[in-house]
Amino acid sequence: MGNGNGNNGNGNGANGQNDYRYDVFLSYSFKPDVKDWVSNKFHPTFMSPFENELIQCQLYPPAPRVYVAPHDIVPGDVWTQELEAALKYSKVLVAICSPAYFVSNWCMSEWKAFHDRGPELIVPVLYYGKDSYLMPLINPIQYADFRNFKNGGRTVSFVNAVDDLAATVAAKVAAAPAFSNSFPAVLLPPIPVTNTALSTL
Repeated sequence: MGNGNGNNGNGNGANGQNDYRYDVFLSYSFKPDVKDWVSNKFHPTFMSPFENELIQCQLYPPAPRVYVAPHDIVPGDVWTQELEAALKYSKVLVAICSPAYFVSNWCMSEWKAFHDRGPELIVPVLYYGKDSYLMPLINPIQYADFRNFKNGGRTVSFVNAVDDLAATVAAKVAAAPAFSNSFPAVLLPPIPVTNTALSTL
């Protein structure tokens, strides 16, 4: 399957039933502070440089296709067909990592599905958490550290970090394997966790 311009076989075509539908699946915890940061800071800042990087990679259509999970899905809900399809038909997982992320059965379903497909297709973005907790869960995957921007606005440093991240993600999109119906989609059982446990991380 071509990518719309015939240059490679990473399944970037727009119309084929067995093609990718999204370049990126944006995975994050639905805790209020994370949702606010993703919706109002990270995602809107990421889109423009990511589009430019995709154009530089000669990936068409040039408009980036980023799936952002709806905010009303909560642990315990039934795995919706839309979310399962978006996960399967995305090329790269960008994971906004925090302690809350790694105790969410939804987030871990998304992480595991891509990890089983290929760890190189995951881009961890550290939002919050101590190295002692996060590193054993992420290693050996290379991450982008955005923890200094958790409470900050759209500073020059933040924009520059997003620009660098967009280039990294676009390169992984360009190198994504051809789409396969055998890509795993995994739903993990609920993971019990208490607010007290989270507050100590």
